[in-house]
Amino acid sequence: MRQRLAADDLEPRSTSMPSNRPGLFFMGTHPLGVPFGDGRRCVGGSVFRFAVSNSGADGVLGLGPGTDWL
Repeated sequence: MRQRLAADDLEPRSTSMPSNRPGLFFMGTHPLGVPFGDGRRCVGGSVFRFAVSNSGADGVLGLGPGTDWL
């Protein structure tokens, strides 16, 4: 598993978002399914929130290799 982490090639991506809008990714240690805003929050436990970024003109939000994950 450590070799896979060392590859640093995980790239979370969200598409079909409204153009030029802020958004963020977050992760947690436990699955969850509770109401949250207009949707559902799917992670709980120890939660880590990544920096806010912009969806740009194409409506894509993503994190690439080299992101400081932990």
